[in-house]
Amino acid sequence: MNVDKSQILSEGQALGADDIAIVGADEADGNSIIVLFSRYYAAPKPQAGFMQLSPYYAASNRGYHAAKKLTAHLISLGAKAVHDTNIDAKAAALKSGGHIGENGFYYHSEFGSLVNLQTIVTDAVTPDEMKENDSACLNCGACFAACPSDAVDNVKNCLRYHSNSLVPRHLAGDLYQLFGCERCQTACPQNSAEQRETQQFRTDELIGGGHVSELKELAGSNMARANRISSQATLYAANAGQAKLITQLEELANTAPSPTREHALWAIERLKGGPHD
Repeated sequence: MNVDKSQILSEGQALGADDIAIVGADEADGNSIIVLFSRYYAAPKPQAGFMQLSPYYAASNRGYHAAKKLTAHLISLGAKAVHDTNIDAKAAALKSGGHIGENGFYYHSEFGSLVNLQTIVTDAVTPDEMKENDSACLNCGACFAACPSDAVDNVKNCLRYHSNSLVPRHLAGDLYQLFGCERCQTACPQNSAEQRETQQFRTDELIGGGHVSELKELAGSNMARANRISSQATLYAANAGQAKLITQLEELANTAPSPTREHALWAIERLKGGPHD
């Protein structure tokens, strides 16, 4: 099967990908890997009383659906194609150029590390020649200095690692947005300093279970789960100093399941000036 590369590129970009590379698969089976790159930007601070969505997860959801639709398009043309999320996407992307930074993220030659990667294995097209890495990490240490939880060397300290569970008390004060952290990336001098607003929601409404359907559309149903949203919003309320929400947090502390209950108790302690670490 041989689909014109320009058709794949135009279709992928029409579906929302910001860049596409076609690289060789490691197996000697004649397959190629289509790598879709979905770019995002650092976000400015949200307005008072609001909590913002991590721009990464919005880009991730956009890229995921673009890859699924491109896969279906290739199959409709008679090609074999699988949207494979088990592939080492960073290793595949490196075949098209770029590099890996000290923070462990893949750096696109134009977009930097603020990019989501999706991969499709297919027999539809011949891969391009493998490119040499066209840039390198500065090893400046900015990512280490910016990370509030010393996670650059230990992923278990990263807020992303705990996004589906109880956030340890010593990390709870670092949460500043829904679903994850981009501090080590936004501090990097090899990433664009440009900021673009991301979606933001009233903190009290998130704590109360609002905006779940909307967040499922924006970030994906796997990430935007009601208990996870409410749980993270309770921590953010304390970190943003939203003391007017103490009554709402006290209700959660009495009625909510784990980990929302534990997060609410921590938030109440912090807002009342008690011990919270």
